[in-house]
Amino acid sequence: MTTDEPEAIEMGLPEPGGYERLAGYMGQHPELGIFRRFEALSYENLLYYQAELAGLEVRLRVVQAQDRKSDNEQRKRYGRAWAELSASAESEDPNSTEREQYDLIMRLRDLMGQYKKAVYYHNQALALRKPHRKLLEDLREWMRRPSLGRIAICSCDWETWEPNAEIEDDLFTFENSAMDEFTSMVTYTAVDVYHNLIGRHIHVRIQTP
Repeated sequence: MTTDEPEAIEMGLPEPGGYERLAGYMGQHPELGIFRRFEALSYENLLYYQAELAGLEVRLRVVQAQDRKSDNEQRKRYGRAWAELSASAESEDPNSTEREQYDLIMRLRDLMGQYKKAVYYHNQALALRKPHRKLLEDLREWMRRPSLGRIAICSCDWETWEPNAEIEDDLFTFENSAMDEFTSMVTYTAVDVYHNLIGRHIHVRIQTP
C-alpha cells in the first residue's frame, strides 16, 4: 500500500506517517485496532513446546527407573524423599547421574510454566473477534489517503492490512465487546446499505444548488 507522493507534495501535506501515527489513530478508534493473531504460528509454537516436554518426560521416566534400581540407597529414595532428591543438586559435578532426576524436574517445571502460559494466551487470542469487513476497509482507506492517515510502513508487516484472504482470516479487532457478533454484523451491514443505496443520493441532493 503506497501513497501518491506527487499529489501529496503538491498539496503540501506532511511526511508519510508510520507506527506512531497509526497507533494514535487506533487509540482514538479502538474498533480499528486490527492486528494479526498469528494463529498457525501459535499452534506451531504449542507443538514445539509439546515435543520438548514429551522428550523430557520420556527421559525423566528412564532416569527415575534407574534411580530406583541404583545401588545408592539415597538415589533409591528420590521418588519418596524430596529432601534427598533436592540435596542431589549440591553435587559439584553438573554431569553427575546422581542429580539428573532433579535437573530434569527443574527443567520440566520451568518449561511447563511456559507451555501453560502459551496455551492460556493462545486460547485468549482465539476468543478475540474478527473485524467486520467495513472496519477493515475504513482502516485501509484512512491509511491510504494522503489527506488522512497517509501511512507508509516500509516492512513486511504492511501486508497485515492489504487485501489478502488468508491474512484477513487471521485478523482480530478490539471492537467493543458489548456488541455481540450478530449485532455487529447487522449494524455494519445497515451502514453499508444506507451509504450505498440511500445516503449518497441524499448527500448529492443537499450539495446540488
